[in-house]
Amino acid sequence: MVDLANTIFRDFVTDGVPASGTNKPRKSKIREWGTWLESIVTAFTSNGGLIYGSKASMDADLAHGANSSAWVIGDATVANNGVYQKLGASGAGSWSRIADLPYSFIRATDAGAGTANAIQATTSLPLPAADGVALIALNIFRNNTGAATVSFNGAEALTIKTANGNDVSVDYLVAGAIISGYVSGTTFRLITEVGTAADKAAAEAAAVAAENAQAAAEAAAASIVNVPIYVSDLAALALVDQTLRKVAIVYDSGGKNGRFAWVSGNLSAFVAADTLRAIYVPPASAPTGASGCWVRQGDWAVYGANAEWGGYTTDYNDATGAGTENGSIIAAMLAISTVRHVKCPAGFAKMDGLVIPKNKTVSGVKPTLQTFLNSTAKPSTFTSGTVWCSRVAAVMGVSVGTITASGSGGTNGTGFSLAFTGGTGAGAAGTFDVSGGAVTGITITNGGNYTVAPSFSFASNAGLTGANISTVLRPTNELVRLSQHSGLKDVMLFWDNQPTPAAAWAPNNTPWAVRAGRFTDNARTDRAEKAWMEGVIALAFSYGIEFQRGGEGGYIRDCKWHAFKVGLSIDGVHHILMLDNVEAYPYWSVDSNVVLYMLDNYIAYEFGRIDGLRTKGGLFSIYTNVGVGFIPSRSYDFMGQPTYFADIDAIYSDSCTHGLMVYPGIVAVPVTGKIGHLIIHRTSQAGIAVVAASDYGFRLRGLCDLSVEKFEGSGSGFARPGGHGVATVSGARMTINYARICQWDTDAQSKPAFSFGVAGTHLTVKHVEFHNGASWWAPGVLRVFQGVTASGEDNIDTGKRMYIDGIGNAASKAVTINSTGQTLAASIPVKMVSAGFREFRVRMRVQAHATATSFTVRSGGNVGTITDVQTLAIAAATVDVDGNWKTINLTPTSEAEFGALVAVGTPGDATLTFERLGMEVR
Repeated sequence: MVDLANTIFRDFVTDGVPASGTNKPRKSKIREWGTWLESIVTAFTSNGGLIYGSKASMDADLAHGANSSAWVIGDATVANNGVYQKLGASGAGSWSRIADLPYSFIRATDAGAGTANAIQATTSLPLPAADGVALIALNIFRNNTGAATVSFNGAEALTIKTANGNDVSVDYLVAGAIISGYVSGTTFRLITEVGTAADKAAAEAAAVAAENAQAAAEAAAASIVNVPIYVSDLAALALVDQTLRKVAIVYDSGGKNGRFAWVSGNLSAFVAADTLRAIYVPPASAPTGASGCWVRQGDWAVYGANAEWGGYTTDYNDATGAGTENGSIIAAMLAISTVRHVKCPAGFAKMDGLVIPKNKTVSGVKPTLQTFLNSTAKPSTFTSGTVWCSRVAAVMGVSVGTITASGSGGTNGTGFSLAFTGGTGAGAAGTFDVSGGAVTGITITNGGNYTVAPSFSFASNAGLTGANISTVLRPTNELVRLSQHSGLKDVMLFWDNQPTPAAAWAPNNTPWAVRAGRFTDNARTDRAEKAWMEGVIALAFSYGIEFQRGGEGGYIRDCKWHAFKVGLSIDGVHHILMLDNVEAYPYWSVDSNVVLYMLDNYIAYEFGRIDGLRTKGGLFSIYTNVGVGFIPSRSYDFMGQPTYFADIDAIYSDSCTHGLMVYPGIVAVPVTGKIGHLIIHRTSQAGIAVVAASDYGFRLRGLCDLSVEKFEGSGSGFARPGGHGVATVSGARMTINYARICQWDTDAQSKPAFSFGVAGTHLTVKHVEFHNGASWWAPGVLRVFQGVTASGEDNIDTGKRMYIDGIGNAASKAVTINSTGQTLAASIPVKMVSAGFREFRVRMRVQAHATATSFTVRSGGNVGTITDVQTLAIAAATVDVDGNWKTINLTPTSEAEFGALVAVGTPGDATLTFERLGMEVR
């Protein structure tokens, strides 16, 4: 058969394979093809035949007689090519296809459009409709994997059969081969076998052998690849050929030891973030990690990464302060996007600063404490847990202090330049806002660095006068900063550079131990909503923990601190913040010099503007100047505003100077909230710098409306006499449901237990009991309530009942009555500056010994006037005789003295034992 031009003039020796070399057409083939073509043309034209390049050209030419013949040989639509006959007269009619072109050989092309077992081929000529008319040559694009079919020009798929009529087997059709055959019904029948039977058998055997060899090689390679290789350190790991080994174990790098696996792909972002190679270790040959890297194995993405992987070291020396700085190590690990939590091991580690980013947490091993150390504690005192030690210096910057007056007459606006005058230091900057002519907000954009605070100047606002806002110095740096949704757990923070306690001891200033919120400007980026702390201990800091301006919605749980100036400060938080089981306790030292400084300077809990403060458990503190203080807000957002809607389970201020303080400057709206249990036990420490007029357990010096379910006060009747509560500003209000107090003032200071004598103040006590812890009151006058103003305003309401117990559980007081009678040597007068009481009921319980006698209980109205007398007759040897209740009427403004006891006996000797003085006041 003559080869077609497509075959003779192909580009390459093997069609479609450039590597086979350029094809050089053979002249004999060209002559054979040309002679064949000429014979066809001659035969056709000699019979008057016509040739068209397209069917459209033919259909446009009807100027031929009936039965004229024509060929269409170049139409783009393969089916249009063929032999046609003219129907109808010249100039009319149409052309009708009557036969295929008389080609005996057609080339088909498999360009890969189908699949290995469903070949889709195309031809430039239409296939004849009849079976076996043309021989079809077909190239193979890919090896078959089983029985196969072929479809020509999108027609019905034909099953490929071998010359013997069998379906082709796997790999019978080999990519690059050319097969030939005829269409036979629904099959495409090959005209020859592919190779001889012997060749095929040998090839199949070789293929099987090759497959077996490959499987064995792959199995051997896999068994080696998955066997861990042991390397000493990360540098050696980077040199491992990952094509030979996929698993490695680092065994000789201390805390950095671990199991790694090779992960392919572009991990360059993780490698770039992991600057310490804690988790992602790239190969030395491709250090960017663009082609893959070694990745530390384990559940660290869920349960936390070990800080030792990054080089965290517990080598702090508390004698010198030296050690590896670990803050930067933890920060670098937290910068890796896949690390959400870093865990620190037990031991003493140097820490000079750490910012915990958004949605990240850091934890340690829960530290242990010993209580009441009698000398200064060093970090090595604590034998277990994670302890972060630091001697980093405090940066003391300017902050808003007391807001005495906001001024008037100013030009309204925002962003006025705030000037600073005086002081020692530099760098402070800020702005202030004015509304309604008064200062409404101060923004400290830079606190500077000072040793003596400068003063504010509002001179940039024309007309503003009378603004009186003081400054204070507070740290502008911290050991740990929390961010939004970040947390710190089970870590002790220890500032290790306080002086040894001695006379006139004062602490060094320190950074804050922990802070959360916005501090230097009004930007929202530094907010710390839902920041939290749990199991954190801060020791020997002058300033402990601060949540401010954006630290809302979080919680502080199971935390303890020993600070010297401010323990916990919360301000500018306008969503609920929870305190759960917190404690201000002197774990660092209880040296008397340290205690004396704290009693003069330390506020354990400082609350500014907080909406919905919640506590579980008590707010415990000891050795404080103020246990719990409500201050006017220093925050830009809420300057001067107080705490709202506080819900405090309990406040226990032990051995304090003042247990509760509402500070001056709260003048627009009051502090509001309820306290479940308020316990104030005042110190007996001598030498405290407290003015006598302010010597009270709680002091209400700003607007407030507080409700106390139960109040217990004690400790003011020994070396430190003083009252239990005082209100000194109009609008200060307190309601106490039940009060139980003892050991209050004597006449030495003439101070009542509760003093609400300023106009506009008010105290409601629904049930109160006064108890003495000693056997008798000290001689003198015991003043209970001061609640009437100079104008006669009555500010105290006692509600249901007041009970006074003159003798507690100690020994009784024995008095011998001789033949002439005797007045009780230690009389027990109790004075009340009229507090709205109208009736007193007084009784005394007496036990008689020896001969019959009688005695008199005298209770007076105004001082020095005994107006009500009751005489009880006692039979000989009678015991437990109770005096009847005696009613005494008072005038509203008088000072009543009652309980002055005078015992008058009949002639003869008798011994009376007084066990109790009881009074009810209605």
